Amino acid sequence: MNDTALGAIALHLPDNMRGSIMKAFYTLNDRKYIRVHTNFPLHRHGILSMLGLPNSSDITRDQVQEAFKQWDASAFEEKAVEFRMCAFTLRTFDEWDNHPQGLAIKNEPPRKVSSLSSSCLHPLANNKLLDLSRVLAGPVAERTLAAHGADVLLVTSPNLPALPDLDVDTSQGKRTTQIDLTLAEDKEKLQRLIFDADVFLQAYRPGALEGKGFGTHEVFDSLVQTATGFNAAESQAYAGFQRSLVSLLRPKPFPVQALDHAAGYLLAYGVNVALCKTLTIRGWLMGSSLAAVAQWLRSLGRVLPEVGFGQAAKPMPSITSPPDLEVSDLSSEWGLSHTSSDGKIMTALKHAAILSETPVKEATAPISLNSSLPEWLPLSV
Repeated sequence: MNDTALGAIALHLPDNMRGSIMKAFYTLNDRKYIRVHTNFPLHRHGILSMLGLPNSSDITRDQVQEAFKQWDASAFEEKAVEFRMCAFTLRTFDEWDNHPQGLAIKNEPPRKVSSLSSSCLHPLANNKLLDLSRVLAGPVAERTLAAHGADVLLVTSPNLPALPDLDVDTSQGKRTTQIDLTLAEDKEKLQRLIFDADVFLQAYRPGALEGKGFGTHEVFDSLVQTATGFNAAESQAYAGFQRSLVSLLRPKPFPVQALDHAAGYLLAYGVNVALCKTLTIRGWLMGSSLAAVAQWLRSLGRVLPEVGFGQAAKPMPSITSPPDLEVSDLSSEWGLSHTSSDGKIMTALKHAAILSETPVKEATAPISLNSSLPEWLPLSV
């Protein structure tokens, strides 16, 4: 997304969510690496508390690194799980394959569809999809389904922090509303929406919604990359190509959130399969696991290092205005508004799948997480 094209709209994360410790690798006492996610204030505060550091915007990466030297990787990882924080040890593929979690998902498919019980312009028109997901696979899946005609209503809580840069991009074609599940009347609103929904997608951590009478599931892409060995493998391949031992000292993350986007598209595909199956049997449960998607991506094999990192490898295009030609060819313009007449424009990547007879919907993307009433649109004819 080209930030310059946003014009006068200030779509920026709050200062306390752009700290220097966000999405960082750190070296521990046993010389292993750990990766932390501190996208949201709750996670940042929790990691700092575990390290015995104050929750201050003045905390530097060097201070955090020094505090991490007091920990071994496995001990911090176990403590992070206990505190429900996002932190995982960097592992090689072999280490992940022999880890209890790696063994548990060894034969897990990247998506699952199972039964729960016994012509339009867009193929998903008149399907009502309730989206209770955040960062990043779930929003990508529902954005894809919205592009093919579904009425996707994104429901968020006014009590949780937002990620405006990501939210506006992954909300293309959706409507947005906010519901406070601490209020009895808002719980009833969500129950009414669920009653009429064709698809209910939620991606909160286990137990988060069950305690309020609803469902649950959450994973974090970069943490799964780290735990399953991708970052270690990328680092080793790059080091072999450069013939430099120094390169082995730093993990090499993916340049994009590959697991999230792959899982999102697989999830969208699975929802389509489930909707087709409801023609004969009503009610299907669709699931997608980032760890299982990581296993599947590994099974596809990897290119040689000289192909991935050498002269044949095309560098990532720079963020410029106007956009790089490669980016502009893959981009489309969206109106940013509550209505279609506000005149503000966002440049974003085109949808991945564009059908020959039923073009994807490209119109407006809400810049607010509360742009619509919590109700479904009338059926189209």
